[in-house]
Amino acid sequence: MGGTGAAFFDLDRTLMSGSSGAQFGRAAYRAGLVGRGQVLRWGVEHLRFRLRGATDQDTDALVAAVNELLRGVPARTLRRMLPDLLEGILPRIYPQMIAEVRSHQDEGRPAFIVSAASHGVVEVLARVLDMEGGIGTRYEVDDEGLYTGRLIGGLNYGELKVEPMRRFAAEHGIDLAASWAYSDSASDLPMLELVGHPVAVNPDAPLARIAAERGWQVMRFETLGRTLAIAGVLAVATAVGGGRLVARRRGTDPVGRGRRWGRLREWRVGARPMKASELAFAGIHRQAELLREGAVTSSELVSVYLERIRRFDGRLNAFRVVLDDRAIAAAEEADRRIAAGDPGPLLGVPVAVKDNVDVAGELTTHGTAAFEEPARSDAAQYRRLREAGAVLIGKTNLPELAIWPFTETQTWGRTRNPWDPERSPGGSSGGSGAAVAAGLVGAASASDGGGSIRIPAAHCGLFGLKPQRGRISLMPDHEHWLGLSVTGCLTRRVIDTALWLDVTAGPEPGDADTPPPPERPYVEAARTEPGSLRIAVTTEMPRAAASPVVSAEVEAGIARMAAVLGGLGHAVAERGPDWGGAGNDITPRYLAGIAGEGVNVPRPELLEARTRGMIRMGRLLPAAVVRRSRAAEAGHAERLNRVFEDFDVLMMPTVGIPPPQSGRWAGRGALRTLLSISRAYPGTIPWNYTGQPAASVPLPPDSAGGLPLAAQFVVPPNREDLLISLAAQLEAEIGWPERIPEEYA
Repeated sequence: MGGTGAAFFDLDRTLMSGSSGAQFGRAAYRAGLVGRGQVLRWGVEHLRFRLRGATDQDTDALVAAVNELLRGVPARTLRRMLPDLLEGILPRIYPQMIAEVRSHQDEGRPAFIVSAASHGVVEVLARVLDMEGGIGTRYEVDDEGLYTGRLIGGLNYGELKVEPMRRFAAEHGIDLAASWAYSDSASDLPMLELVGHPVAVNPDAPLARIAAERGWQVMRFETLGRTLAIAGVLAVATAVGGGRLVARRRGTDPVGRGRRWGRLREWRVGARPMKASELAFAGIHRQAELLREGAVTSSELVSVYLERIRRFDGRLNAFRVVLDDRAIAAAEEADRRIAAGDPGPLLGVPVAVKDNVDVAGELTTHGTAAFEEPARSDAAQYRRLREAGAVLIGKTNLPELAIWPFTETQTWGRTRNPWDPERSPGGSSGGSGAAVAAGLVGAASASDGGGSIRIPAAHCGLFGLKPQRGRISLMPDHEHWLGLSVTGCLTRRVIDTALWLDVTAGPEPGDADTPPPPERPYVEAARTEPGSLRIAVTTEMPRAAASPVVSAEVEAGIARMAAVLGGLGHAVAERGPDWGGAGNDITPRYLAGIAGEGVNVPRPELLEARTRGMIRMGRLLPAAVVRRSRAAEAGHAERLNRVFEDFDVLMMPTVGIPPPQSGRWAGRGALRTLLSISRAYPGTIPWNYTGQPAASVPLPPDSAGGLPLAAQFVVPPNREDLLISLAAQLEAEIGWPERIPEEYA
C-alpha cells in the first residue's frame, strides 16, 4: 500500500469502522514508530488469510512469532498505545462473546466464559502494567474452581475486562456469569473461551487440566474478536524497530486477490535491519529510540548520513562544511555512553546546524567570506544539543547574513531544492531545508527573522515551527534583528520538532525575552489530540511595498486543507486578521536589524554588493523611525490577535507561490530584490513582528508528483503546544513524511 491514507481506509472497509487494526495503526503512527501506509499492511494480509481459513498449526506458529516480536517492544511505547488498544479492541470482542453466550442460553446450556480475550491485550497490558516484574500472570482459583488471572503487579484483570463486559451484558438483559483465565503456555496465547464447554489448545494449560478433571470436552473455538486482535497486534508488532513477520508458504496471492492461499509452513520473526534509506528518513525521535533499544548504533547512523552526503550533496549544496572526523569520533563516544546506560535524550543522534550558529572551534560564516575566525564558544542552542548527546554532522548553507528567502551566495554557491534542482529550497535556512528533505540529516537548526524557518519548510515539504520569541535562547546574542529573529529547527515529523524544542528551549542569563515555560513537554503535546478547534481560514495576505501574490495552486491547497480540518471535527470558517499597516511598520525594523548585524562583520568589504545595499538602507533610516517601528509593535499585535477572540487557530498560506526558479533574483540590487520578495513572501514576517508561534505545515498534494505547498498555522502567544498537537493530527491524516523526493528515497 502507498504512503497515503489508503491503508487505513482499506482496513476500515475490511473490518468495519473502529477496528482494532486501525486503532493500533494510528497509535503506532502517533508514537512515531513508522510511516503511514506500511503500518497496517501485515494486519490486513493476515485478516484476509484468516477469513480464507487457516489451520490450528498455522495460527499457533503465527501467534508464537507475534509474541516473540512483541517482547522487544519497550514498555514505554506500549504504554503510549494503551488507550487506543483498549478503545479499539475491547468493544469489538464483547459483542461477539455476548452473542455466543446468548446462543448457548437460548439452547439451555451453561453460560460460563473463561477467557484471556486476546493474546494481544494480555501481552500488552502485562508489559505496560508490570514493568519490573516481567511478563506474567498469577493464577487464583475462584468459587467455581476456575482460574482467574491477575497480572503480576497487582492489577485485577477483571477491572479492565470483566466489569465492562458485565455492564454490556446488563445493558442487553443477559444473565452472564464470567470468570477469566490466561494460559501460561508460551505457545498458547490465543483466546480461550468457555461457552458451555471450555476451549483450550495446549493440553498442559491450566484451563485444559480443569476441563479434563470435570470431564468437559476440549475444543478450539475462533471468534471475530481474536481475528481482530491478531490483525491489530500484527500491525503494531511489524511496525516496531523495523522488524517484520515473514510467512514461508506454498502458493501465491499474498494479499488474497481471489485465490485460496497454499499451506502455510511457518511464521518466523524476521529481525531485519532497517535499510539505510529508512534510517535516514526515520527522524531524530525514532532514531533516539532505536539507539536506546540497541537496534542501531550512532556510528551506523553517522555512516549512513556521511555516505548520503557524499552521494547527493554535490548536486544540492546543502552543507557549507561536513565535519566527518568530528562526527565519527562523537558517534564512537556516544556508543560507549549508550552501552554504559547513559539516558541522554539525543545521545548519538546526528544533527546539523545552520552556519549562523556558533560551534566552538569551528568557523561560523553567516553565509559570507567576511568572517575568518573560528568561534570561541558554543551558542546556547548548540550547547544544549551537545549536552543532550547530539552528534554534529555539519553546518548548512544560508544567504549572506541570513537576509534572503533564497539560499544563493557568491562565496558558497547556490543551494538546490531536492524536489526539483531547478527550484529554490527557500531561505534563509535553505541548506537545512534541503538537507532534511533529501535525507542527509534527520533535523537541522534554522533561524527565522521574517520566515526563514517556515519558507524552506514550505518549499521542501517539511514541518517548520517558528517558536515564541525567546523560547530558545539566542545567546551569546541577547536578541537578533531588533527582536524579529528566533531560532528553531526543520524536520519531517512534528514529534521531531517537539523533541528538539524539549531539548533546546529555556532561558539563559542576558536574554532579551523570557516567555513562560510550557505547561507540558512538547513531545507529550505531539501525542495528544487537540480536541475540536475553531479555525479561521484566509488567503488574504498583508500588503506592504507591493501587492502580494497568491497563486491558484496555493488557494486550491488551502481549500483542501480546510476540508481535511472539517473532516477531523474542527469548526472552520473564513476569517482573517485585520492587517492594518503592519507591513509598512515592519520594514524599518527589518532593515535596521540587518544594519545592526552589519556592524559585527569583521571584513565588510567582502560582503556582496546586494548585502551592502541592504545594510546601507538600514543605516540611512532616522533613529526616530526605527523607534516608532518598535513602539508600534504592541498596537499591531493587539489588532492582529483580535482574530483569536473568536478562533483558536488561524490558517493562511505560508507562501503564496510554489517554489520559485533557482536564480530568480540573481543580479538584482538590494531595493529591487526587497520589493520583489515582499510580493512573494508577505505572510510570514507579521508574526515575527508580534513574536508569537507560527508553523508551516505541508498541504495535501493534488498529485503524487506535485511540488510542495504549505499552510501557515498561527496561534496565540506561547501556545506552541497547541500548534504541535494540531500539526501532529494533520500529519497522521495527510501523511506528508512519506512523501520523499524520488531521487533520494
